[in-house]
Amino acid sequence: MHTSRPEAENRLVLVTDLERFAAPHRSSRDRLSLRQGLYDVLRQAFDAAGLSWANSYIEDRGDGALIVFPAGTPPGVLVNVVPEALTAALTRRNAVHPSEQRIDLTIALHGGQVAIDEDGAHGAVVFEAFRLLDAPRLEGVTRSSVSNAPILVISEWLYDAVLHRKAVDPAGFRPVAVRGKEHQSRGWIRVPRQAAPAEAASRTDLPVTIYLANERVHEQVETAVTKLLALAGAEIVDKDEPVLGSWFRRLWAKVISSPAARDAAISAAHALDARLVLSQDATITSTMMQNLGPVLTALQPTPDAVLRVGALLIVKVDNVVAVHQLTAAQQLTLDHQPHLLTSPHDILRALNITAQDRQAIETTPAAPALHDHPHTGQISAAPHNSASTDPEAPTS
Repeated sequence: MHTSRPEAENRLVLVTDLERFAAPHRSSRDRLSLRQGLYDVLRQAFDAAGLSWANSYIEDRGDGALIVFPAGTPPGVLVNVVPEALTAALTRRNAVHPSEQRIDLTIALHGGQVAIDEDGAHGAVVFEAFRLLDAPRLEGVTRSSVSNAPILVISEWLYDAVLHRKAVDPAGFRPVAVRGKEHQSRGWIRVPRQAAPAEAASRTDLPVTIYLANERVHEQVETAVTKLLALAGAEIVDKDEPVLGSWFRRLWAKVISSPAARDAAISAAHALDARLVLSQDATITSTMMQNLGPVLTALQPTPDAVLRVGALLIVKVDNVVAVHQLTAAQQLTLDHQPHLLTSPHDILRALNITAQDRQAIETTPAAPALHDHPHTGQISAAPHNSASTDPEAPTS
């Protein structure tokens, strides 16, 4: 009996490979842990990137997975946000598992016509995606050192598409030969490199932006932010000219970390959940979150504002302030969508920050009494308002 197959659609495809899955030093229990861990980190990365796991086609491949995304999925999110979110999820997982259960991941991304029926996913793009996945091994590409970041391979079509839209930084990518049965093509590969200790210590720049609906308070807000940075062992080293009308200014801070400030920051970090942010962001952000009183006071005269200081985000909409610790993926989203830093009404939805993810504080011109809670990282004020926003997937 003949049955018609569903029509193919343009879809983005992600394939994964658990590196050294069949290595002899791994037991059956280790391999089971790797397979479970793979799906755990993939789900976490989907959540961080605002992608729907339920609406994607997932096919297990033993030592990896094939994922076909719904039509219309933004390619920039897959190329930029997903690898960063996977890095954060793998960092957390590998930190609590023995070396035999460590996950090193290679992922490949492609896009094109894919049909899905009861037998699985069909289309040349699927086969080409797995050839991309094989390219690092066939080219003898290896990790230069231990890193939790995945090796990323993308097709030339996808690379050109996101580069044309300026949705990817070409730095770090290089061409790689992709060998097929009938022909050879080219892909683009990015291999993670672990920074040396001295280099890692020198990467201390913090992005700082201030958006205010009421420009008359800019001096007091900027002064309060500068003092907050000092408490965390950082200082402003450069700044752009402000954009007037409402008021927006981009600044750059550098960590100077006196021993006393660094010790205080490390102590504060133990009181908060660092989640997806890197450890340095976590220590600095933890210190700032416990010293927000003067900044919140400075913001009282303006009804709307967005302040970003590294991984700390303060959003004020209609006199309600939301304080949030940004994940690595959310920081990357802001780096690629800077217009959100001037959009108090849009930024929380674009970053998928719900009421459960943030601390909301209703402020009035009469200064409320602020109370720090060093063991929870929460700041409360009276009256308290936990207004919510509906999550919305980020767009590229």
